[in-house]
Amino acid sequence: MIQCSSISSEAVAQIHSIAKAHKQIVVCLDSHLTREYILIEFNAHAPLRSVGSHCVVSNAILDDLPKELFPDCPWDPGFNPKTAIREFQKLHPEFEIDQGIHQKNLILAAQDGHLLRKR
Repeated sequence: MIQCSSISSEAVAQIHSIAKAHKQIVVCLDSHLTREYILIEFNAHAPLRSVGSHCVVSNAILDDLPKELFPDCPWDPGFNPKTAIREFQKLHPEFEIDQGIHQKNLILAAQDGHLLRKR
């Protein structure tokens, strides 16, 4: 485990160095939950994901919850991990939401948050 900012240049370099020794990588994004931060994470770590690998984005459910549940937080409907997923997919159609994972495991906090690299 590397415990630091996932978007720092040092962390990105260290993660990429470790990943070189592996054929498939699972990337789990579960840090700062704003759309902008998640998009930076996606772009920093997208090259790690080979065809058939997953990226799990936690807390994608925040887009489906009312703002009143988290009034003092920097995320809300329209500004959260799920909206980052949608924006990332517009630029990277090689990643699709893996509905099979969501339906099998009923992982509600990551609803629509399992992206599978298809090509």
